[in-house]
Amino acid sequence: MLTDVAEYALTHAQGRAGADIVIEGLPASLPHWTQLAAVGVGAVSGAAFAARRGFDVVGVLVLSVAAGLGGLLLRDTLLQRGTSVVLIDGRYLIIAAVAAVIGFFFAGLVDRLEVVVVVLDALALGILCTAGANAALAMRLPPVSAVFIGTATAAGGLVLRDLLAGVAPGIMRPGILSAAAGFIGAVTFTLLQVYSPISAGQAQIIVVLVVFVVRLLAVQRKWRTRPARDFTDRLWQAWGRKTDKPDKPDKTLEPGSIE
Repeated sequence: MLTDVAEYALTHAQGRAGADIVIEGLPASLPHWTQLAAVGVGAVSGAAFAARRGFDVVGVLVLSVAAGLGGLLLRDTLLQRGTSVVLIDGRYLIIAAVAAVIGFFFAGLVDRLEVVVVVLDALALGILCTAGANAALAMRLPPVSAVFIGTATAAGGLVLRDLLAGVAPGIMRPGILSAAAGFIGAVTFTLLQVYSPISAGQAQIIVVLVVFVVRLLAVQRKWRTRPARDFTDRLWQAWGRKTDKPDKPDKTLEPGSIE
């Protein structure tokens, strides 16, 4: 089932290419249930996050909704699309509520299934970043805006979850690549849509695989972002060494010497 945005983006991409190009074996677009699944993964993660920190049932429900739906809410707000899809389609809120129950009563089980959760989280990250970038391109926004919207959609739920929990957003601190993987996915999707003839669905599949691989490699190999480094002192030291060099003595001719 295609959403209106996906249908519009598919038509727009085909119009740019001048023909309906189909790659055999790849569907025209990812099914809508993949977006629901991505929301469910984020919501379970948010609920377990809240339960481990001693939140009550209301807190677990709020953080579950924030983590699962925050990215799509942010996307629809930035694009000014009116009522968000997460409110129009009641399944999103139902999934978030079910995830809250799972996280509230089975947070320990979620922790024990860490490998499974990481795999599902990587898939969800790819789906969400393409959902954001796809919607932006469908509204004829420039590529740089599509990359921004795609990254915000992928990371928005994590930011909202941490803010409501009263902690500094984890994606803004040094750590294993998360938002960066979403950014890579948004850039890849936008480039495929703008500069290649493949459809939105085919680009989505490619990007989900790219983000999946990047995220899992980051977890396995401990690829981490680094804190800011200040080069001001080095710059001033280099400048000081340059300006403090002694002047070369003038070569004066001695009496009777021939130049």
